[in-house]
This record gives sequence, structure tokens and C-alpha cells, in this order.
Amino acid sequence: MKLDKRQKILDTALSLFVEHGFYSASTANIAKHAGVATGTLFHHFPTKNALLEELLTTVKQEFSDYVLHDSNVIIASADEDVKTRAETIWFAGLEWAVNHPQKLQLFFEFSQLQQIQGLLGNTKSRNLLSFLYLLIETGMQQEIFKPYSQELLAEWCHSQFLSSARYLVTQPEPNIDEVKQITFTLFWDGIVKHH
Repeated sequence: MKLDKRQKILDTALSLFVEHGFYSASTANIAKHAGVATGTLFHHFPTKNALLEELLTTVKQEFSDYVLHDSNVIIASADEDVKTRAETIWFAGLEWAVNHPQKLQLFFEFSQLQQIQGLLGNTKSRNLLSFLYLLIETGMQQEIFKPYSQELLAEWCHSQFLSSARYLVTQPEPNIDEVKQITFTLFWDGIVKHH
């Protein structure tokens, strides 16, 4: 039963954070909409920041698991070139985003809050998106990517992905596969070295 209440709180927080914003969604309102006492909410999450951190971690882990298909993408594509691996990850990520628009919106909310609150440290974010850092490291070792810091390239990847995903979610296109390919081309052209 504890897990059910905890999950209900997380699901409700997701809806209210996206609908009203982090600052406007009070813990009392989250508890009320989740059908639990405020004390129960604080039993599971001692602060509103802790609730948001857990929610972000859960959603990012879900995203990562989906993109990796339980790590099969990286294992299956170990012999593929970097561009093919990047495409596989990109398209899986966009598919997840289109199927989970509310969770995608949470990423946007978080990207605005992260600088203010630093809720997830670099290590935790890096671990949750380890497939991205592995791809960047491989691309840099093979001198495919521009010679910038891994953190800068990761930020580029993240921002381009979010922009592309938002476009696909808010501007439904009749030929979504073609648009997905265009977004990948735009992303790839920004990160790859041009000879």
C-alpha cells in the first residue's frame, strides 16, 4: 500500500507541476489531489524539492530505459558507427517524448529550475544519461565530434533534443518520420566536425 500512495503522490505531482508550475503547486494541494494526508506526503518526501528530485529521477530513468531498451541499443549497436547509434538513440527518444508529452513538459520545467535549485547533481544526471556520455566519448575518440568539452556537447544534445521533441509534440506533422529525420540532421550537423 505504501508504494501505491507513493506512486499516486508522484503521478499527482507530475500533473500539478506541469499544469501549474513547480512554485504554484503546493504540497497541500498535491496531497489533496493524490487523496492522501499532507503528513503522508511528507513521510515519503520530506520537502517539495525532494518530491521533485524523485519525480525527475524516476522520469529520467524511465526515459533512459526506454531509449536503451534495457541496454540493448548500446549492446546491439556496439559494432555500428557512431552516427547509426546516435540515430537509434535520437529516434527512440523522440518516440518516448511523443508518447509521454506530460513527462516531456516536466523536462522543460526542470531545465528552467535546474539553474536556480541544482536539484540533480552532475553525477546523478550523468548516470541517468550514461548512454549519451558514452556516445559523446566514442565520437570524440574517433574525432567525429567537434573538439569541445563533453559537458558542452551533452548540453547541446540535450537542448536540441528537447527543442525537437517539443516541436513534434506541439506541431503534429502529417509526415512525422520525415520531420524526425530532419531534426536528427539538424542535430548531427551541429555536433559533427565538418572536413
